[in-house]
This record gives sequence, structure tokens and C-alpha cells, in this order.
Amino acid sequence: MKKKRDNNHKKISCIALALIIAIGLLSPVLKQSASASSYSVGTDALNPAPSAITKIFKMPTGTTTPTASFRFIFQPIGINELTDPATIATMPPISDKLINFSAADDISGSGVSIFTSGDVKSVVKESSDLSSDPLIVWPGVGVYKYYVSETQVSHTSIPGLSTMENADAVYSQARYIVEFWVDLDSSSQLFVKYVNAITVAGFIDEYYPGDPGGSKVDPTPGEDRTNPYVTIEDGFSQLIFTNRFWKSDGTGPDTPDVNALEITKSIDGMDDDPLRFDRYFTFTIKVTQPSLISATQSYKAYVLNASGVKVISNDNYPGIPVDGLIEFVSGTEEVVKLKHGERLAFVDLHIGSRVEVMEAADALYRPSYQRTFAGTSVFVGTAGASWGFPRAATPVDAAPHYLPEGNGNKANFINTRVNATPTGVKVDDLPYVLLLGLAPTSLAGYIIVKARKKTRD
Repeated sequence: MKKKRDNNHKKISCIALALIIAIGLLSPVLKQSASASSYSVGTDALNPAPSAITKIFKMPTGTTTPTASFRFIFQPIGINELTDPATIATMPPISDKLINFSAADDISGSGVSIFTSGDVKSVVKESSDLSSDPLIVWPGVGVYKYYVSETQVSHTSIPGLSTMENADAVYSQARYIVEFWVDLDSSSQLFVKYVNAITVAGFIDEYYPGDPGGSKVDPTPGEDRTNPYVTIEDGFSQLIFTNRFWKSDGTGPDTPDVNALEITKSIDGMDDDPLRFDRYFTFTIKVTQPSLISATQSYKAYVLNASGVKVISNDNYPGIPVDGLIEFVSGTEEVVKLKHGERLAFVDLHIGSRVEVMEAADALYRPSYQRTFAGTSVFVGTAGASWGFPRAATPVDAAPHYLPEGNGNKANFINTRVNATPTGVKVDDLPYVLLLGLAPTSLAGYIIVKARKKTRD
């Protein structure tokens, strides 16, 4: 009997343990399901369920946020399960929502946040409440369904985009179903008790990669959330539309004094070599386009002399085109040679492009450079075997270098002649020259002294 009871205890213990494990495995599923079913909640006519649209405005790091206004429209679908024209005709219209941006948003404040990741800057803002329009009159209890999407029809989101230098934008093609659950409160007044948002297959915003459609997202505005504010989803409505924008600096080859980036070569130090100003120095240069731009970009630059005149010479770049414009394909290194007084001027570069410039070593010169990017202080590099940026060696000029907005981006490479005197004798050779000259000088002195002594005798 005792043995049977022990067996029963073991069976019960095993079953209990199995239940505990099963519940433990189920908990993440339940948590995920609850999270996926998030929605906004209201309590009465004075406190209806809040909801908003979030706009993520992406641009390359260093870009000033442009003036922009994004418009969102609502298209009625039906009430409850009814989608016939007669039912749709009874649905109240919801006015378009606008989310506006400007350079003032670069100073993050109330209602706007800036997230930076790598070479991407995201400016994030929310719309006003979706159902707060006093003109909205709900005809009765029910679930009112609308499509919400961003529109460019008869609306210009970024004024002047077509006139900006090498600029473009990608607009969100996302579409959501928004459900307003209308009910009666304790005072028998109609109010929005819940707001639910659902993604639509084939119209998924880039913020939700891999979403097949039909997933629920929480439209609750950020100020009504209790979660810690760590991500965009924490601090803003999850009804997200993402747009991209980029543009270039520089105004083209017809205005050589206004360029996106200039790399200048000059030499210094004592040297009586009349050909020193004809000596070429070798540069390896690579420009990588901003990651927001999908199609491979190419950029062009030309060589100018000290007088600002375009130089077209195979000495600077083998096979240089007849127009003098050297092409730099994104991510590809190009070798260009410059001599004293010459500069390589990029006619345009996308803001946020990554720039790498290295000068090859030259035994006769000590290299240094001064790098000034628009809006930043001068970085001064000192001597080294080879020189350029980015580099981890002391002094550190750490990568990456994302080109900021503004046409004040310059890098002046200054090479100073070493081991030279005005007579052309190398300083390092002076001790040996003196030693070699010492013997004949001493011999001459000895002969003179002996000759004088002999004369006296």
C-alpha cells in the first residue's frame, strides 16, 4: 500500500511539474498576444480614447530638417460588418491631419524627438488626436472603420524639393485600418471607448519589416503612455509612417568657388629646388553615399590651380575626361595627384556622405593637414608616415566623417620640407661634411705653422 501511495505521489509531482513548465512556456506567448492586441482606451465622453499618427522623417546625419508638411487622409470602410454604400454614407468624415516640420525641430522639444543611428537622423512627431474634431458626430453605437494613408495628391509635402541640389524624397506607402469603437458612457453619451489600428497587407511601413498585414498596433499617443520612453514605439503612437529625404551641397561646376568639399595641397619649409612646386603628391580618396539612398551614386570633382582655373591633366588623374570632371563612384577608391597650390573640388556631395582621404608618404616632406567641416572647429593633424582621415593614430581623427550641411568643408594638406638648408646641404649630412673637411683644414694649418717656424730659423 505504501509503495502504491509513493507511486501516486510521484505521478502527481510529475504532472504538477509538467503544468509549471507548460505555463512557463505559455507565458511569453500570452505576453506577446497581449502586446499584439494593444489599443487605446477611453472612459467617458469627457475622456475618449486618444489616438494619433506618428511621422518618422528620416534624413542623413548632418542635414538640417527642411520645411515640410505631410498630409493624412481617412477613407470610410464601414460600420461593424456592414460595408455597403448606404452604411458608409452615414459615417462621419474625419478631417485630414497635417504633421509639419521645420529647422526649429532640430532643437528637440515638446512633441518632437530626434533619434540618431549611424548616418541616419530621424525626426519624430505626432499628429493631433484623430477623433477630437468637434465636427465628428457619431450616429450611434458601433465599430467605425476607416483606412488612413498619406497622400501627395494635390499636396506638396516638401516645398522647393525640385529646386534643391540633387535632392529627393521617398514617401510612405503604408495604409492602416483604424477602428473607432463607439459606446455609451454612464450618462448615456456617445464616446470613443476604444481605438484599434491594424496593418494592411501590401501596404506595410518600413518600420515594421516582415509584417504580413493584419497585425495590431497601438495608436495611443506618447504623452498618454506609461511605458519607459526608450524607443519610438515607447514614446509615440505606433500608427507609424516613415519618409526619407536627402539633398546635396555644392552648386555645380559653373560656380567653382562654392563646392561641397575641397582638398588642397601646399608645401612649406626651406628648399632651393626650383622644381619643388612641380612635385606631385598622391591622394587616395573614397566617398560613400548615405545609407538612406538605395541606388548607387557617383560624384564628380575637378582640379583647380591656385588662380581657380580648372586643370585638365593626366598628371593629376590618368585618363581624365575632356571636361576635367573626375568621377567618384560611391564606395570606390580613386587616386588623384595634386601639386602645390592645386585643390580637388567636389561639385556636389550628398549631405551625410562618408569621406575618407589619405595622402601617401613622401620621404622629403613631413605631412600635416587642417580639416574644417561646416559648423565645426579646425582639426589639426601633425606629422606621420602617411596622413589623412579618418585615422586612429595620435592625434585621433576618428571615423566616420559624415559630411555636414554647408559649403565650408575643406581639408588643407600641408607638407613641410625636411633635412634641407638654403645651400642645398642636408642638415643630417652636416656632421659628416664637417668631419671630412676637418682633415684638409688641419693639414693646411700644420703646413703654414711649419713654414713660419722655418722662416724664423
